[in-house]
Amino acid sequence: MKHLDAGTYTLVIHDHSSFHNFHLDGPGVDVASDVDEIGDETFTVQLVDGTYFFQCDAHVGQMHGKFTVGTVTEPPPPAKLAGSIGPGAAAFALRRPAGLAPGAAQVTVTDRTATDGFRLAGPGVAKTTGVKFRGSATWKVTLQAGRYSFGSSRRPKLRRTFTIAGP
Repeated sequence: MKHLDAGTYTLVIHDHSSFHNFHLDGPGVDVASDVDEIGDETFTVQLVDGTYFFQCDAHVGQMHGKFTVGTVTEPPPPAKLAGSIGPGAAAFALRRPAGLAPGAAQVTVTDRTATDGFRLAGPGVAKTTGVKFRGSATWKVTLQAGRYSFGSSRRPKLRRTFTIAGP
């Protein structure tokens, strides 16, 4: 379940473990069962437009989620870009989806050379793998309207550009 209509809901928690719980938090709601308790617990909640989060407080890193209610919609997933560099003087690339727009993006770079680095720069973004780095890196960035350059971090002549159009 990713989206619910606004309204009144009854939650029935069947807790069969003394090391887990259920915690729901969002606009006007903050209810939780006890971590140490085993048994059933019932909560009546009024869900309004917004984003709600649920988790096990003892294991929040592994056991969590979220959903939206009412007129709130989930933002689109981040755009995915893939960059690569080396070996070779002009062996660099950046694959990006068509119609790239301002917003969240995830850039995964594969750097196969220890003599150059992959660079991405533009409005609000300045990332590089470094000259001696070899391996993969993943960057979470927010793209804004404007011009971006990518390519060699050492040789400006081996860079290309792309433009993100404004909203």
